[in-house]
Amino acid sequence: MQRYQKIGAAVFSLLMALSVPAFAFGEGSRQDHAWAEVKTLPDLPSLPGTGSGLALIPQEWRVTERSLLNADGSILLTDAVHHVIWKIKDENKSIFAGLELPLGYDEADRPKGALLDGAADHAYFNKPAGLAADGKGNVYVADAGNHAIRKIDTQGQVTTIAGDGVQGFQDGKGKEARFNAPEDVAAAQDSTIYVADTLNHVIRKIAVSGEVSTLNGRSSRVVEVYPGVVSPAGSYRDGALAQALFNEPSGLALDEKGNLYVSDTGNQAIRYIDFGAGTVSTVAGRVNPDDANGTKELYTEGGYADGNALQAEFHFPRGIAWVPSQQMLYVADSLNGVIRVIKDGVVHTLLGSLQGEAGKTDGTERNAKLDHPEGISVSPDGSGGWITGNGTRTWSIAQPPADRPSGEIAVAYESSWLSIQPEMKDGKTMVPLRDAAAGLGFAVASITKDKIELQQGDRHVFVERTDDAFTRENKLYVPVRLLAESLGKDVEWLSERRMLWIRDK
Repeated sequence: MQRYQKIGAAVFSLLMALSVPAFAFGEGSRQDHAWAEVKTLPDLPSLPGTGSGLALIPQEWRVTERSLLNADGSILLTDAVHHVIWKIKDENKSIFAGLELPLGYDEADRPKGALLDGAADHAYFNKPAGLAADGKGNVYVADAGNHAIRKIDTQGQVTTIAGDGVQGFQDGKGKEARFNAPEDVAAAQDSTIYVADTLNHVIRKIAVSGEVSTLNGRSSRVVEVYPGVVSPAGSYRDGALAQALFNEPSGLALDEKGNLYVSDTGNQAIRYIDFGAGTVSTVAGRVNPDDANGTKELYTEGGYADGNALQAEFHFPRGIAWVPSQQMLYVADSLNGVIRVIKDGVVHTLLGSLQGEAGKTDGTERNAKLDHPEGISVSPDGSGGWITGNGTRTWSIAQPPADRPSGEIAVAYESSWLSIQPEMKDGKTMVPLRDAAAGLGFAVASITKDKIELQQGDRHVFVERTDDAFTRENKLYVPVRLLAESLGKDVEWLSERRMLWIRDK
């Protein structure tokens, strides 16, 4: 997100958001079989000769802007604090573009950015945000603090293809054009570049010739943010593209038809530009046009609700990603602290708390908590990707193990089946204590009439011995859910497979 303010109509920045507690105005829902896990990116070692000038500390992994998955398996991350673009490959990090020696520090002791083209390791950026790549391997950067669009070619050269470093609004070729804090870019197959010109509230197009044009209408709305202080603001209108209006668009995603999804942040909505029809429509988000075009608020009110896409509610949606193989759009819903998915006109929550509780907890889809997710990237097959924002995380789809063993009920722990034979009693799945505990990595230390003591190294866990426990063939059977949850595990009943799946939270 942007880390600077314009009076009144600011991009809703991460730093500003961190000072305001995020909370939901509702609740989400999770789709069946949407199993996943989230992991925080550790502080990876730097490749020799890179990164030393930034006095690297784990903080750069806590605040990142957007990510880009490359065909070679590497990942690019924009770092708007240090004004560089990181590359991660083979569990090492290096600077892909940007100079690691700051020009100086601002009043908050953060490195200052600048605008300088040239070799990638000598170029300067200023709060780089969104990334995109074309079919030739060139990378495009929404260099938000420089109000410019940059290109990093396959030879490692950085050029400014549009904008001159000065905030403004102007069409024209190359440096004749001006932007206002562009947050994202998208690259079409023919190398046409689309830009979310965030604080101008418009979508721009950069033709292959370098000519910049504005695709939609420009808002004339003015809001009195304080008594006697007014500010320009975005608006909302669907319909013909040339007359359509946005409010701080901040995320872009092209589909296989060449049409464009837009994260319309200030309107708490996801919009769609159909270039063939020349129209803009709202595909997700409940928007009241009277509120969106009024004179009292900069933004429409956010909320949290899954379900029918046009009744769903978002709270400052930011980065988005379209996956053609799934026909699914992923949304980083920043102030709800979740990753949402949109498919077939329905919105679900994929990752994060269904109550919109922000945090930095790793684990399963239901236990992970995200803190102001800014961007989302997804592999072509939808099996995983990256989450950026206040915490750089990886995520992956989880699948229960295959080749289910015979028996009425089976129990698995992570990706392996437990070598036990469960039994049913009064609707509960009972398992032999010692064998099940061993499968979960624990030994039985002691058993009394009231308590069971389990041990894993220096860790001791006490499990209540309930009345439904029973002994058969000198084995004590206990409810598997009680055992697993006492050990801090996540337990899922998969009814169609007649199995219990235990995972680490």
